[in-house]
Amino acid sequence: MASPMQLFQCFVIWVDIFPKICILVSTVYESERSTMVVQKPSKLLTWVRSPSLAPLNYRALFDFDRTLRDIGLSMKDKKKIPEPAIPRLSLYSRALHAAGKIEFISSEELASLAGVKAAQVRRDLTYFGQFGTPGKGYNVKKLHGQIVRILGGDKEWNVALVGVGNLGAAFLHFEGFRQRGFNIVCAFDRDESKVDKDFGTVKVQSISDLQETLKKGDINIAIVAVPGGAAEEVMNALSDAGIKAILNFTSFRPQLPKKVQVLNMNLTIALEQLAYFLTKETKDNVFFV
Repeated sequence: MASPMQLFQCFVIWVDIFPKICILVSTVYESERSTMVVQKPSKLLTWVRSPSLAPLNYRALFDFDRTLRDIGLSMKDKKKIPEPAIPRLSLYSRALHAAGKIEFISSEELASLAGVKAAQVRRDLTYFGQFGTPGKGYNVKKLHGQIVRILGGDKEWNVALVGVGNLGAAFLHFEGFRQRGFNIVCAFDRDESKVDKDFGTVKVQSISDLQETLKKGDINIAIVAVPGGAAEEVMNALSDAGIKAILNFTSFRPQLPKKVQVLNMNLTIALEQLAYFLTKETKDNVFFV
């Protein structure tokens, strides 16, 4: 049974990482149907508002230390989708869910719920098609369903967890992942005292079984929460086993094949950025790059 502190840690982490998972899922989901347009290497620091829609002045930091790509959908014009538009879709999805039973919603109303500008809403949605009805706005149910599909939320995603320390154990006890279609189906650790023990609904396996298990299962995403010294070996093993997307909670920054999408999470950097904003006067509590 998870302790209250573990559950609280999971809630805070979930608020931070869900938009990033959406980027990973959307990339994996769409790359199977479309051509990825490789851009010049760059480092992107993107702040977004908390997807929980709670009145929290919370910012989540996206730290990409690898080549960034635009997502090319299966559309005739093959528009290039700006990377920050993907986590904003997650905000719109939650806003539409929070809109209740109303049939139509305007871009202004949707923008108010999501904490962005109406022009930004309209611009983001046009990347993916035409959804609005002149004089009425957006059909709430239809638009929500379309956004869920774009984000890959209409599929179930099997996830592997490597590292069952305090952070990894908290992930295993957190129901929020499963509710959003992300099922942690296997977990690995090199600590023999944890092997064969049940954490929630998952039994921990030895790290030596990682490649064999992943090659047999339908698993595309992995969460890595191991000590920095073990990260490189783990990342290479995940890549060799066919994992397409990695959420990296270590300090190690891997150099993997371009077919493997990696999101590097660093909560210390996020806290430093929050501290910076607390010491400076800002006109807005949401910053998009």
